[in-house]
Amino acid sequence: MPEDPLAPTSEASYYSALGVEPDATAEEIRKAFRSAILKNHPDRNNNSQESQTATILLQEAYAVIGNTDKRAAYDRYLAKRKREEERGRPDVHGWRFDPTGQAAAPRTADGAIIVESEPQKFKTTPLRTYWWAVPLLAVTFILVFTAANYNSIPPPPIVVATVPANAGGIVPDTSKAALDHISKGELLESDGNLDDAITQYKSAVIQDGSSVEAHKHLAHAFYEDGLVNPALVEYETVVKLAPNDPQAHNGMADVLVMRGEPEAAIVELQTVLKLDPKNLEAYKDLGSIYYNAQEYQLAADNFRSAINIAPTDTDAICNLANTLSDAGNYDESIDEYRSALQIDPDYKEAQLGLGKALYLSGQKLAGEVELTGVLKMNQQDKDSFIKDLAAENSPAVPTAH
Repeated sequence: MPEDPLAPTSEASYYSALGVEPDATAEEIRKAFRSAILKNHPDRNNNSQESQTATILLQEAYAVIGNTDKRAAYDRYLAKRKREEERGRPDVHGWRFDPTGQAAAPRTADGAIIVESEPQKFKTTPLRTYWWAVPLLAVTFILVFTAANYNSIPPPPIVVATVPANAGGIVPDTSKAALDHISKGELLESDGNLDDAITQYKSAVIQDGSSVEAHKHLAHAFYEDGLVNPALVEYETVVKLAPNDPQAHNGMADVLVMRGEPEAAIVELQTVLKLDPKNLEAYKDLGSIYYNAQEYQLAADNFRSAINIAPTDTDAICNLANTLSDAGNYDESIDEYRSALQIDPDYKEAQLGLGKALYLSGQKLAGEVELTGVLKMNQQDKDSFIKDLAAENSPAVPTAH
């Protein structure tokens, strides 16, 4: 289970909950979240209480550090928390970080996450308490009725946007008014102002409900903001409007992974590859899903397909190497790690993977040298790390070829 970032420990944070460093890139955070949510999802853990709590915590963490503005606020909070610790005030861990009022999961007084809570009961107020409002309502009704009778200009008709049945996959044009809102939203999003960007994209959808681009931008913004269900609704609309758009199915797959529905995500990614057989990201995403499910043969096949499309894609090469290493095929994984390092000699993940694979393959001295150079550890940390690594050197699972 991931570490609770609000627990009373000195190192806990949303970063440690996702298993990333505080200086991790947005892509590293996204990958870590996808991996962790698949591993801890209740459907894969007999719907245990621990997995439910872990899922809530992971979603809470990603909703904050997966968003540029909220992450900046959270980093300031961490810095303040550290300063308070140095002043001898450990009670600072009782603080609840919630930059939006919605990001943090509900918790008890001692900080434990509440998975299910009873609905809050509210007291009702007798109608007689508001007797004074009756004359006011009567006067308001008379004024509105009088104004309506003297108003010679009829109100504009209300246009309700509907989603057309678009089985042929023809993408309707986007109106100029909607395009203006999309352009404004893109500028806001590039500046990290995601909330205002979402407002602009919503306005674009109101202006032109049949615009694929408007719904697609809104869906992506919802996804980036960690709003999974609204993102799913928008991507479903995009797929109805443009069923032959690979990006629509790819976006749907990303949301389904975030929801912890890998099987449904696989279906969407397979649809992407039917529409676009050389879609690099679809192969990489499929490989990641199969890897997290420990389906190493299928994972390796998809990573190899990605490499065939983009031979210098170091992420795909390193992911293939990780798959082979976890499947016990250390020799081939060492070759793949070295291939990645030939393209990018400073690729830390490949350096770390190479050191582990060398050590686990029996080349312990070479592995220790590689790991020591990458991690820059002192002797005590190095000994502890090597001890943990040695514990992993158990009989290998079936090899992926």
